[in-house]
Amino acid sequence: MDLDNFNIYIINLWMLLVVAPVILLLSFIEKRKNRRDICHGRPALVIPFSFLDGYDNRTAYAMAFGTITSTIVSLVTSKNTLGFDMPLWGRAIYVYLQAFVGCLTCFPLFACLSTRYRVVGAVVCILYSAVWLSLNIVDTIQGVQESANTTYWFVSANDSVSQDLNKATAALQGLPIICCYVVLIGYCIYVIQRCFRTKVFLNKQMMTTIKPHQEEHVRWVLRKSKNSTSSNFWGDKTFVQQMHESRKLKLFTSFPFFKYPTRIFAIAFVQLNVIYWMGMLLISGTLQILYTIFHLVLQKTEITSSDKEQVALVSICASVSLLASISNSLTHIFMATRNYRYHMLRLYQGDKTFLPQMDVSTQYLLTSSMIYPGYQVAFMMWGLVLSFGFVLIITLLIAEPIYFFIAFDMIGDVLLSIVQLLSFPVMMLVLFYLQVYLCNCLLLQDKIHESDKQRPLNVNNRKFYELVNYYSLFTNMAVGLFTCLLRIFLSAIFGIFSVDRLDKSVFTRDKENYDNGYRAYVSMLLVDNAHNNPSMRVFAHLLWTQALAARFRASHREVSHDATPLCPNSTHADHISYGAASPTGSETSAESLQNLWTLYDTKGFSVSKIARTRWFLLYTLIHNPQLSKLRKRRLVPSNDSSLINIAEDTTSPTVESNISFT
Repeated sequence: MDLDNFNIYIINLWMLLVVAPVILLLSFIEKRKNRRDICHGRPALVIPFSFLDGYDNRTAYAMAFGTITSTIVSLVTSKNTLGFDMPLWGRAIYVYLQAFVGCLTCFPLFACLSTRYRVVGAVVCILYSAVWLSLNIVDTIQGVQESANTTYWFVSANDSVSQDLNKATAALQGLPIICCYVVLIGYCIYVIQRCFRTKVFLNKQMMTTIKPHQEEHVRWVLRKSKNSTSSNFWGDKTFVQQMHESRKLKLFTSFPFFKYPTRIFAIAFVQLNVIYWMGMLLISGTLQILYTIFHLVLQKTEITSSDKEQVALVSICASVSLLASISNSLTHIFMATRNYRYHMLRLYQGDKTFLPQMDVSTQYLLTSSMIYPGYQVAFMMWGLVLSFGFVLIITLLIAEPIYFFIAFDMIGDVLLSIVQLLSFPVMMLVLFYLQVYLCNCLLLQDKIHESDKQRPLNVNNRKFYELVNYYSLFTNMAVGLFTCLLRIFLSAIFGIFSVDRLDKSVFTRDKENYDNGYRAYVSMLLVDNAHNNPSMRVFAHLLWTQALAARFRASHREVSHDATPLCPNSTHADHISYGAASPTGSETSAESLQNLWTLYDTKGFSVSKIARTRWFLLYTLIHNPQLSKLRKRRLVPSNDSSLINIAEDTTSPTVESNISFT
């Protein structure tokens, strides 16, 4: 098969002729919310998926993102795919144009998944995915053929083993994209089958104000006991404090009241694809180098055991480096997603103490939040490469000297030198803990109470303290030289292995604003909290449903409310349109009757007068704190505990509510 003239990046430009009709079709079947009197509300703007509050079809969107892994990698590496040289100043423009073309060609995949017309979207997605599946299969075959002719400066051109390694690498790199297209086509077939089985062809869950997990979060907030274990162990600590102290609760425990949004789920899946792609590339390069070394050894007339040992040593170091870098990246994906949940739960409770002070405008925060997904994928790529190279260099620097020392029978002298060298830090630790012992015995005051765990932080023997401190001034200057080198080495290790972590800054607390990646992550947290706070959304939803009910009663007096349905829950989500606009103008009442929220009479709530009075009392005390000193329980004599309890029971601003979220 002759595929010399096949270039999938040039075909991307021709595929725009197919993308335009698909986008127009999806636009004309949708309706606008406003100005429906013009062309019956068509065409409407089509969105790929909701970045702010999208929680549905996470697996399907993740597969759609997986199909564009090659496009993302080509953008990050700035690979020239046009076939001709371009000046350096044109590279930036080319990257943005390439990103724009890739965005348009991938747009129908996401738009077909997000459209309300499920059957139409599924059919179009199957056809469009089938076209791209065939193109990627052809591109993979071309890559396999071209890789057979690819040679490195250290590999012979006619080496069959090297060619086989290149072919296998090219085939394995294209395999995830093909699998994602196959899974996406299978999902669309399942959607069509489900629509015909349930006779529901229109998804009416597009304007959902609240999600089931957000309702569950509000129920959890109103619940009195939130402790994961016995209250005797945790005491009066909040749930966030429990998470902070319990690693199992923070990282390994699943919560029904929290659900990861589609954006986080898709980013994690793209990162896994990038790790796979980069891992295959590193494995291929490492195997090429090792095979070359082994081939050069075999060409010698006399093969010594030291040559074989060198090849084995380099192989072990490369394997350890690859395993360490991939394990580090996978661990960081898990830690970053769990820390996102931990940070969002803290923000939901109003705790912003862990965030840096960012004195920037809201438009800057919104722009930085949109930067986060791209930054996370790019940082993951370079973090994997840097960690692999760093570990490989460190392991070779350690393994090679040890090998030569053993080969030349110098290991005894070297071990003796190492022991003598380590005697200095050992002596330093001994002197340090000797000072700790002296501080405990001679310099600190005795315990105030026998039940105290530690002595008070007060100097007892002041003169002896001054003498010890004077002596430490000179000794610690010499020790500080070696400690400084250790600090630099550890900073390099932590910095390189934390390149792909955007949920934690690699800078100090006062320099966090200079970390663009961490700043994008914080901006994303603030934007998510502003739009997806469960308490805020449930509160706004209750106000909105009350307004809808009042508007519906005002415009449809003839509708009887004797059989008012209950508030719909998540089990009716497939047939309910939440938060839809009330019928106006030419719209019929039949359309509004489909929305059960418009028939929900919020005046059926039983309002407690005691709760209402306590809410007013709480509001008054918040705005007039000086009145708290004049309350009845403050004026009661302190020796009459019974009157105090009665006053607290009658005036305590306890939150009570008879509203049920079921």
